Amino acid sequence: MEGASRQPAHRLHLMLDGSARSSPRICTLLQSAMAIELLPLTSDRLTELETLLLPVWQRRWDRLQSERIFRWRFLERPEGEGLIAYDNGRAVGFIDSFFRQYRTRAGLIRVREPADWYCHPSYRPLLSIRLIRKLMQSGEALLVVGGNPNTRNVLPKLGYKALPDVASYMLPTGTGAFAKVLAGTVRFPLHRVPRFLIRPLSVRTLWGGRAHRSSLEFGMRQVQGPPPMPEASTNGGSYGLAPVFPTEEHDWFRNAPGRMGEFMWFEFETAHAKGLSFVRLYQDGPFRAARILHIEASRPSVLLYDSILRGTIGALLPYRPQWITARFTSPMARQAIQSAGFKGVGAYKAFWWHRDIPPPEGPLHLSWTTSDEGLLPYPN
Repeated sequence: MEGASRQPAHRLHLMLDGSARSSPRICTLLQSAMAIELLPLTSDRLTELETLLLPVWQRRWDRLQSERIFRWRFLERPEGEGLIAYDNGRAVGFIDSFFRQYRTRAGLIRVREPADWYCHPSYRPLLSIRLIRKLMQSGEALLVVGGNPNTRNVLPKLGYKALPDVASYMLPTGTGAFAKVLAGTVRFPLHRVPRFLIRPLSVRTLWGGRAHRSSLEFGMRQVQGPPPMPEASTNGGSYGLAPVFPTEEHDWFRNAPGRMGEFMWFEFETAHAKGLSFVRLYQDGPFRAARILHIEASRPSVLLYDSILRGTIGALLPYRPQWITARFTSPMARQAIQSAGFKGVGAYKAFWWHRDIPPPEGPLHLSWTTSDEGLLPYPN
């Protein structure tokens, strides 16, 4: 997501009802922003969206590749809505959103997840704010994860409430991981580098040793889609907020263009509980990489999460990824992933907005699956 402004919001004298005070220039900009037409994204507007976003995404796809990825990303998903801003027929801004059901302790709630919030620089910040306000008028709760510093600065001023950070983790499984470290793409404890550089297969060796296997006996198999979870996992359960993935959404992932990588599901079963993991194998520049997008358990516990993670890593290693990443808010998942050898490489801010419903309380179970986060990075 893109922030709404390059300037501190208080310097714009913006009020929460969208009005502006005194400044003639701000009033002129506001009138211009309000005159711009907001139209829903449709198939006949897809090419204009490509022209607007591809330079921002820094991708130079050919026409066929661009059309295939944009159509799958924005038009073929089960639930979502995009809004394009037009000034005299030219696309100058866009905001997208995914819809998803979330489990809360009070029951299921429909949540809107904004993504790809972008405006041409000459239309910032007021058109950006108009776009996000349009989503706020929809009636659904809004959940935002990530965004640049402008996003994190503006959203609290619009009434968004901060949620716990979504911690990001990385397990180096090849020397390519440290090319990213040395290039400054990710932050990683450098005292770990020499051991892995000297023994590039050390992670595979580590995972082959009995001492590093799960202490919980479980069965595991790859499946074509998410297996149904027992009813115990579909109520409020252990979390104040946790996503629900309908079959249609997993079908959408499975039908992703080949350049987006491969999405896979693994099912786990113990004597008393079931679990699943959802992963993506993809190409990041010259390197093969893997991402654990989500894990779920019918009876969440550190021990079961640990088994799911270790089993998933073992299944991914034959594909020879240079690194495996994951991110979680769940304290149990965080404890399990650190036990599995992952190291923290940062955190993403998260925000909640609803006119009447307060932010969820208790532990949250957020991962890479919010909005378009699991789709990034896009292929080169």
